[in-house]
Amino acid sequence: MFRLLTALFWAFGSGLSDGSVGVLLNYIEIQYRISYSVASILWLSNASGCILVALLSDVIQKKLGRKSIFWGCVSCIIMYTLVSTGSYYPIIVIGFFFYGMGAGICVAQYNVFIGRLEKSSTALGYFHGCYGLGASASPLIATAFVEAGLKWNYYYLVVLGIFLISTVNTYFAFVHGQEDLNPWDEKEQQQQQPVLQVKSTGLMKEALTNKRTWFSALFIFFYQGGEVSLGGWITTYLRDYRNHKNPSIGYVASGYWFGLTFGRLVLTRLIHKLIGARRGNSIAIALSILFALLTWVIPSLPIEIVTITLVGIMIGPVYPLMITYIVSEDLIPRKIAVISVTVMTAFGSSGGAMLPFLVGLISQFAGAFVVLPSFIAMFFVTLCLWLLLPNASYTKGTGKIDILRRIW
Repeated sequence: MFRLLTALFWAFGSGLSDGSVGVLLNYIEIQYRISYSVASILWLSNASGCILVALLSDVIQKKLGRKSIFWGCVSCIIMYTLVSTGSYYPIIVIGFFFYGMGAGICVAQYNVFIGRLEKSSTALGYFHGCYGLGASASPLIATAFVEAGLKWNYYYLVVLGIFLISTVNTYFAFVHGQEDLNPWDEKEQQQQQPVLQVKSTGLMKEALTNKRTWFSALFIFFYQGGEVSLGGWITTYLRDYRNHKNPSIGYVASGYWFGLTFGRLVLTRLIHKLIGARRGNSIAIALSILFALLTWVIPSLPIEIVTITLVGIMIGPVYPLMITYIVSEDLIPRKIAVISVTVMTAFGSSGGAMLPFLVGLISQFAGAFVVLPSFIAMFFVTLCLWLLLPNASYTKGTGKIDILRRIW
């Protein structure tokens, strides 16, 4: 329970960090006198950290195992220490690089650890829901900071305090208290003993040659890219394209993140229980596209607030349901699960960094109106990739044929 609570607290802090960028972006641009495209380098730096972690995931897993979560938290602390100074812009960019590394390590390890608990869809719903809860609160706090006349970077002192507590919790949960997890790990190894004859040095290669790893990684890449792009740029879209100039427009982003939180905490387990992860995700992604389309074509602020919130509600359960589907259904062999999920997480974090960067780059030349059509395009690709993943009911001895095996 303490380890689970530690994971939830970390996710809340991560949400406080990610959900604030869209609100604070305008103030960052003003302070450093930079354009959309230059401001978007923050996301690109974040992606670089995630990619580095993905490339080193095999080495990290062998050397540190689950203890790497602690060092991921330390990397996040470096980020908030640098950014909270409000120093030169390159220092801020370097800070986001450290966050990319830390988040890439922590999210992968937590997803695998929680994904193997009983009622994993519920636990993952809470984990990703706490992220959404932090992301919901962060626009409120960040907007209150800047409306009170405080510098934007002071907000990150709050996040720094959260992560200092999280790092201490993580040390006692996964480093100091590692011994009592050994029986749990040994049981996992016994269950996969026949396949563990493969040399561990080949696990990274096996993970990277597994087609389901890549389908899942690309799915999370476009999913998280769409999620962060909309959350990060929706304030700019409403302010610059729809001409809503009131500073409190930043609170609209809270509606989006609150919807995402509600979807993860309330709908994840419900969808998994009633209609299953595969069908449920298909419906949720399709509805998120529909509500984003309504936001795009109806230029009315009250309607935009409602539809943006509904988009958040629909996309909320998608990530935890996807991890539940992959891990609990053993679509990826357990011996490479940590490495594969690290690769997926790195791709997701990279998508959550690179695609918002591209949206900002395009907005620099074409205008902020591209935010919503970009999201719709990303989630259409996400839906296609989800449908290409094998149906677990066809691959578990039901007598049915896995169609993708013929394609592969």
